[in-house]
Amino acid sequence: MAGVMKFAFQPSEKLPKLSWLAEVEKGNPSVRVVHGEGVEQGGDFFVEGAWDSQFSEGDLDQSAVLAGSGGRIRDKGVVFCSPFHTLGRLHVLRQGDSVYISNSLPFCLAASGNRLKRDYPLYYRDFYTVVNGIDKYKKLIPLKTGSLEMVYARNIIVDSAASVSLVDKPIINEFSDYNHYRGFLEETVIALHRNANSPKRRWHYKPLVTLSSGYDGTACAVLAKSIGCDKAIAFRSARKKKRFKGRLTFEFSTGDEDSGRAAAEVLGLRLIEFGRLDFRKLSTYPEADFFACGSSGEEVHFAACEEELGQKMLLTGFHGGEVWNSRKKTNSQIVRDDSGGSSLEEFRLRVGFINLPVPFLGAVQFPSILRITQSAEMRPWSVGGDYNRPLPRRIAEEAGIPRQAFALEKKPSSVLFWYSTTDGLEDIREVMAPSSFEDYEKYFRKYYRLTLSEYYYKLMHLVVKSVRGVVKIYNVFTKKIGAPHLYIYFMHEYMSPLGKNWMVINWSVEKVMERYQEALECNSENNYNAAQHSITI
Repeated sequence: MAGVMKFAFQPSEKLPKLSWLAEVEKGNPSVRVVHGEGVEQGGDFFVEGAWDSQFSEGDLDQSAVLAGSGGRIRDKGVVFCSPFHTLGRLHVLRQGDSVYISNSLPFCLAASGNRLKRDYPLYYRDFYTVVNGIDKYKKLIPLKTGSLEMVYARNIIVDSAASVSLVDKPIINEFSDYNHYRGFLEETVIALHRNANSPKRRWHYKPLVTLSSGYDGTACAVLAKSIGCDKAIAFRSARKKKRFKGRLTFEFSTGDEDSGRAAAEVLGLRLIEFGRLDFRKLSTYPEADFFACGSSGEEVHFAACEEELGQKMLLTGFHGGEVWNSRKKTNSQIVRDDSGGSSLEEFRLRVGFINLPVPFLGAVQFPSILRITQSAEMRPWSVGGDYNRPLPRRIAEEAGIPRQAFALEKKPSSVLFWYSTTDGLEDIREVMAPSSFEDYEKYFRKYYRLTLSEYYYKLMHLVVKSVRGVVKIYNVFTKKIGAPHLYIYFMHEYMSPLGKNWMVINWSVEKVMERYQEALECNSENNYNAAQHSITI
C-alpha cells in the first residue's frame, strides 16, 4: 500500500553532487534512491535545492517555488518535485515493472540500461519545444527502446503499483501593483536563502549573482543584496561580432564590455570576471555537460566559473527578456522566445550549486506582471525603444544605480554552436574546446548517417525562416504607428539551421553517461546495501 512506502537511500561520492535517481518497483514499498553527496535526506523526503518554507518540515511538494528537485512520501505515494522554472526538469522512464525518475537525463538512461537513438536527428528540436510553454512542449522523446517522458514545472505522484500521475504545483496569486510584485520577489529570495542555510542541512549555500550591463543581471544583483550577497561573477565581453571565412561563420569574443562593473561598484559587490571563451582552454570536454541536457549548449561559458560556483545559490536573470519585456504577448504558460539557461542543469548537478532564475518567480502570473509593466505608475522608468524593461529598471534605479550605468543596449554573452552555414562537421571546430572537438569528431565519423528526418528539419527551417522574415517586416511598420508587435511562438524548434552536428547531443549524453555508469558500478561493488537506511511512515 502507498501508506507504507519508504525510501532506501544509497549515497555515492562518485556521483555528481546533486544528482539523484529513484526506482519504484511495482508491488515493492521500498523506493531506492541513489544520489550524490549534496542531496539532503530528511526522513520522509529528500531534496537538492531550496524552497520557500522551513526545511525541517520537508514540504517541498507544497511549494510553488522549489529551486531544485526532490521527493516526498505522502499517503497517495511518492511525490517527485520538479523545479519551479523550465530550465530544469524531471525524467520518467517506465521499463518492465519499474519506473525510473531522475533529475538527470544521462543518469536515467545509465540506470535503466537504455540510451538515445543514434539515427534520430531531432532531439534538439524535441528539447527545444519547451519554449512553447508548459502545456505545449513535446513530452515524450524516443529512445533505443521505448521512450522517456519529460516533466517541467509540475510534480509527479508514483504509487506502490508504479502508476504515474502528474499534479500542478500550488498556485501563485496575481500581482496588484509594483510594490506587491517587488515585495514578492524579495520575500521569496529571502525565504529560499533561509531554507538553503537551515541548520538542519549538511550543506549550506552562499549567495552569488551573475552580473552584466543589461537589465536582468542588474536587477537580480539588487535582490541578491537582500540576502547578504557580496560577490558577483561576470563575463568581460558580449557576443556582438562575427567573422566570415568562406561560408563558415566563426564567433569570437570581440563585443563590447558587458561585466556590469558600474552596478557592482554602487552595490558594493566584488566582481570576478571571466572571458566568455575561456572554456576553450579546458581539456575536460566542457561542452558535454551542457549539451547533455539536450539543449543548445549555449551556457558553456559558465564552465570557466566552476571554482566559484560550488555550494552557491546563484541568482540569474534567465527569462527576464520575456517576463520584464514591455512588448511581449501576455501568457501564463511560461512561453519563451528562446531556450537560454536550459543547458546549465547537468553542469549544476556536478558542481553542486542552486540555480535561482529570479524572473521565473511568479512567471505563471505574467498577465498581471505585464499589466504592471504597462501601467501609469511605471512610466517614469519606461525609456522607449525595443530594449525597454521598466520593472528591472525601477528595481535598479531605486537602489541607486544611475540610469546611464546599465541597459543602454542588449549584449548577449551566450555561445552559439548551431548558427553556421556549411552544414558540416567543421562548423563548430572554432567554437568547441580542441579536446572536445577531437573526441566528438571520432564519434561523429563512427556513427553519423544521413536520415530523412534531417531533410525534414532543413525544410521546416526554411519555412520558419521565411515566416519570421515576413513578421519582421510587419513589425517594422507596426512600430511606426505604435501598434502591438506580432510574435510567432509556434515552430520555434525549427529556427536553428541545425546541420549535421545534431550528433553533438548524442555524443554529450553518452559522454556524461559514462560518469554515471562508473558510479553505479562502484555502488554495486561496494555493496551499499549494508549502509543504506530506510525511513517508514
